[in-house]
Amino acid sequence: MLRHSTLQHFNEAVAKLYQADLNIRNYERKCYEFLNSIIPSEFIVFGSLNLKNEQLSLEISESVSDFPEAMEAFGQLMGQYPLFRWDPQVNSGKPFYREDFYSRREFRELDIFSEVYTKIGVDSHCAIHVPSNQQEIAFFGIERMGSQDFTVEERALLDLCQTHLSNARSLVFSLADQQDKQVSPDALYASGLTPREADVLTWLSEGKSNDEIAILLQIGLHTVKGHLKSIFQKIGAHNRLEAALWAIRMSNRGNLDRDPIKHVDVRINTHAYPSIEG
Repeated sequence: MLRHSTLQHFNEAVAKLYQADLNIRNYERKCYEFLNSIIPSEFIVFGSLNLKNEQLSLEISESVSDFPEAMEAFGQLMGQYPLFRWDPQVNSGKPFYREDFYSRREFRELDIFSEVYTKIGVDSHCAIHVPSNQQEIAFFGIERMGSQDFTVEERALLDLCQTHLSNARSLVFSLADQQDKQVSPDALYASGLTPREADVLTWLSEGKSNDEIAILLQIGLHTVKGHLKSIFQKIGAHNRLEAALWAIRMSNRGNLDRDPIKHVDVRINTHAYPSIEG
């Protein structure tokens, strides 16, 4: 049972999370502030995994110089460990912890500790799945060093946090869909498409047919279809609607001034990765 004062503080943090300025551009920052006000940590990582294009997008709350290098190694090793597979089915979707899988000593003997966690200076981990209505598997990771394992009270609080992290994520995507449907070709190019693919997807997002795109870009219909096939494969889209929603999301994210020390996109090793139906 959580103390009254603890619940009061938690409710105040929730109210601050949902303030009117919450949007897709500041979602990570607002959630970092929310979690930091409730649970002490060295830093927090937010990640969104797209298994279709084998890409994991990661953002860290504090600058850690070896973060990009460590996350490249993480992408290759994560599939070997239930603790790090980005699997929303672990612990029935509820938050889970390093100590649920390994003692501190056992964890320090793993290759993922030497290749990843020693570089970023932590040895304790909590993973919080963030369910949303998007084509992604999203988690927050709360990272600690040398502290005690997460307490019963902290676990109870993080169970409560999960609902609000998820609700806030769904909310910001809903607001973006209603308020900002402009697609930026430059943002799509920065997200991994070729310049021509970015142009094709931009016009698709405007509701243009393949024939109309061909006329607008002065290319053949067969070429348009070839670009769309390539785009769908790269971004993991099954249809035009999913592709348009991805374009809107990337355009919104593209407006962020991302710190290369705090943000990294890495490829995952799918040979070691289980199939996940999320």
